[in-house]
Amino acid sequence: NRIRDDGAKSIAESLLYSNTNLEKLSLKFNNINNEGLCHIADALTINTTLNFIYVWGNKFENKSSEVIFF
Repeated sequence: NRIRDDGAKSIAESLLYSNTNLEKLSLKFNNINNEGLCHIADALTINTTLNFIYVWGNKFENKSSEVIFF
C-alpha cells in the first residue's frame, strides 16, 4: 500500500486512541522509514491489545529498529 511515514503516523494514532480489538498488524513493504517506525513504537508503549506487528520489507536503520524491539 506504500503508506509511508504519514500513514504509519495515522495508524499509530489509531492504535493509541481507538484500538480495542486488533491483535495482529502487517505493515510489510509499505515504504515506512525510521520516523514512521518510531511513531508505531510510541503507540505500542500504551496499546496493550496489539500482540504482533510485522514490519519486514521497510526501510529502517538499525538504531530505529532497536526502538521497537526493546
